[in-house]
Amino acid sequence: MTTLNLPRPRSHRAVPEVTIGPVRILLAIGAVLTIAALIYWDEELRHMEACASAWLARRNGLTDATCTGSTVLFMIGEFQSGVTITLGCTVTFLAIPFLLATSGLFVIHRVSLVKSFLALVAAIAFIMVCNQLRLLSIEVAMRIWGAEDGYSATHILVGTLISTLGVIGGGLAYLYVLLFGDKPQGARNDG
Repeated sequence: MTTLNLPRPRSHRAVPEVTIGPVRILLAIGAVLTIAALIYWDEELRHMEACASAWLARRNGLTDATCTGSTVLFMIGEFQSGVTITLGCTVTFLAIPFLLATSGLFVIHRVSLVKSFLALVAAIAFIMVCNQLRLLSIEVAMRIWGAEDGYSATHILVGTLISTLGVIGGGLAYLYVLLFGDKPQGARNDG
């Protein structure tokens, strides 16, 4: 008769305790506090977005574009007009889901802290670029077709399309960094 050295049933194995270190807890809390800070300093952030939009507009034909508060002002014919960045039109609103997801990733040991942070940066950068393109499209359309026609034609249809593509693209950038961010170039399966 032979005896086999079989492993013990799973229920008898020691289950390693999963602990969350203080750094991960602090980073998760920091991500949630970042959301609170974005909401608290919303006016200042919208002002920075308006100034970035005015800068981009000046480089794309609206040479008289300026920012005042959260508004980008420019001339349409003989009249001054512009767009105001509201809470619903800001990057802050679009960044919150990514900050919440990253807060959760900070406490999961399967994803490195660096990869989680880089995924967040990639998503927010993509959203910021798309939001600036959305604002630019509205501003240029207002200059070409007039304040009312240009705004109504681009704000809802074109603006929503660009925002939607921005969120989808930001999500894809987020996932790409999480899934493939640490692999060397030669290790990727491009086929």
